[in-house]
Amino acid sequence: MPKTAITIGKLYGKKKLIMLLTAIFGLLSSVIVVVTYYGQNVGSFSIKLDNALTDRQIAISSDKEFAWFDSRLEAASCENATVTSYRFIRPEAVKANDGNYFGTNNAYVGYTFYMKNMGTDAVDIEEYINVSKSTKNLDQVSWIWYFEDDELDGKVYKKEDTLIPEGWDGYLPDYPQTINFLDDSQVAINQITNFLPGQVKKFTIIIWMEALDPDLSDANSGGLINFSVDFTVKDDAI
Repeated sequence: MPKTAITIGKLYGKKKLIMLLTAIFGLLSSVIVVVTYYGQNVGSFSIKLDNALTDRQIAISSDKEFAWFDSRLEAASCENATVTSYRFIRPEAVKANDGNYFGTNNAYVGYTFYMKNMGTDAVDIEEYINVSKSTKNLDQVSWIWYFEDDELDGKVYKKEDTLIPEGWDGYLPDYPQTINFLDDSQVAINQITNFLPGQVKKFTIIIWMEALDPDLSDANSGGLINFSVDFTVKDDAI
């Protein structure tokens, strides 16, 4: 399965170089997006539809006009990325760019794609965002900014901070109200209700390692993390 390698530069001061790997590949049933980063292999995102949704004529594309569509999408690889923070991410630029997007100095990874109901029946879908794999506690410092359709602010997911340094008085005032992961392995569960025939939904995912996260340290260097976003027909939900 292809993967996308992103090499991260120094965190700050004299901290070590870190590798960031991003991959999206099929897992379980229906539409699945898996994001992996902080590794060393080079490859690409992939997004997959399985029979449960293709049988209902659900399609995906990085083209909002659906001039072409498939049951699988592949994104370009990215190398030599740097660590960043929330305030330097430009979600408007990511959302305006279909398909792949890499922030300045490859500091963050974004991908925009579309889902269309090309069938004749409405479908209820449940969405599971999970941590599939994590080493060196990268799940503790990895943030996900998730947008659905025309959301202006989106949702920012992160793990609850565990290491609070002396003098820490919280994130900067312009930081978002974040949503804690549900548990160690599950980020969130969302609902897509009554996905109508002809309807198109837009999804944008932005992933980065947050430089101001108090849990960030050299101990994270060389780690690996996988995120999965699993869309399932509600009756078949996991």
